[in-house]
Amino acid sequence: MPYWPGMATGGEQYDMTDRLDGKKSLKLSDVEKGLSSLWLGAASETPQTEAPAEIKVCTLTLVVNVPDDASLDAVFDAVRVASQEHPLRAIFMRLEPESPDAVPEAQVSGYCQITPSGNVQVCCEQVVVTARGKSVHELAPAISNLLAPDLPVVLWWMGQPAFDMPLFQRLESVSDYLLVDSRDFSDPVTQITRLAANMDKHSLVAPSDLNWLRITDWREATAGLFESADLRPCLNQLTNIEVRYSSGNPAQAILFAGWLSSRMRWTPEGITGKESAGRIQCTARSARGDQILIAFAPEDCEQAGTGNLLAVSLDAQSEHCTFSLTSAAGQIHAQALRDAKVVQEANHSLSFSSCTMTQLLLHELVALWPDPIYHEALLAGAHLLASGEP
Repeated sequence: MPYWPGMATGGEQYDMTDRLDGKKSLKLSDVEKGLSSLWLGAASETPQTEAPAEIKVCTLTLVVNVPDDASLDAVFDAVRVASQEHPLRAIFMRLEPESPDAVPEAQVSGYCQITPSGNVQVCCEQVVVTARGKSVHELAPAISNLLAPDLPVVLWWMGQPAFDMPLFQRLESVSDYLLVDSRDFSDPVTQITRLAANMDKHSLVAPSDLNWLRITDWREATAGLFESADLRPCLNQLTNIEVRYSSGNPAQAILFAGWLSSRMRWTPEGITGKESAGRIQCTARSARGDQILIAFAPEDCEQAGTGNLLAVSLDAQSEHCTFSLTSAAGQIHAQALRDAKVVQEANHSLSFSSCTMTQLLLHELVALWPDPIYHEALLAGAHLLASGEP
């Protein structure tokens, strides 16, 4: 039987979907009945002498908007692996509003894992809902009825968040967490600003972004530069920040600058200039009123992956200090210079930026709790992008 990463030692997980798959399409009103029939049929087909008892377990509902058919397999795999540690009901939505009208339909299936003790199969379930044409806009009540009662709801909206879509608005209103990936935003500057405004409007929904996880190593390496008591005063003297990223999507750079701004309690003043090469310049004010210049600088670096951070430089001119972080060979090299002499340097593993979808989802579900630091960084990043005076 195949091994699934993240599995508890001593247990076995295997795909039971072929045996449990309902195969035929169902009306949305018949999904719960179909799921019940699915498990009853599975139990009757398995001789008790050959397999341990099956127990259906659910700790949360994960609703996933899948933007295209090509993403379905990757999402299925990620959710199945995540369900080993977080038994759940997964509802996958394939929405095609531009297609000809059709009645929404669903398919149900299940998968199981044997517990480390070997005497129980913990089983989860998934529902794939397809809606086309006008039926997309009438889907919200049916999806709401499929949520496991009295359990957390995570809405994972892959691709571009559809803030104006009634379905998105309704599902967000019944969700506890909203998960996005700003690396997939086609217009990151606009979408990050809208995401921040949306979170202010829906304060009871905890936001999260897979791209925030990808810059974890960068945030930790930056904080490490200022652990020394000799260098810590330089934080309050920073005057120039440059964040370089691989061309295509500045979301990571914006989140990083927003994190730094929010931690330092700077007051963002907005964009002060844009260059044809894609460089964006912003300003902020320190707590004591000093101006800080912040630049987002794209570079062509295909091997680094679209939008990934490449380097960060921070200057504290009055202290004659320069701090730099650069990525190479899977590491971040962090260095502090005073009067052009190296006074501190260290290497940090660059692991999160290359995480798979499965690994990122596992991290998210483990940390299923509101992250005020991300929320503040998102708001600060959005404020940095506000219209300033060129």
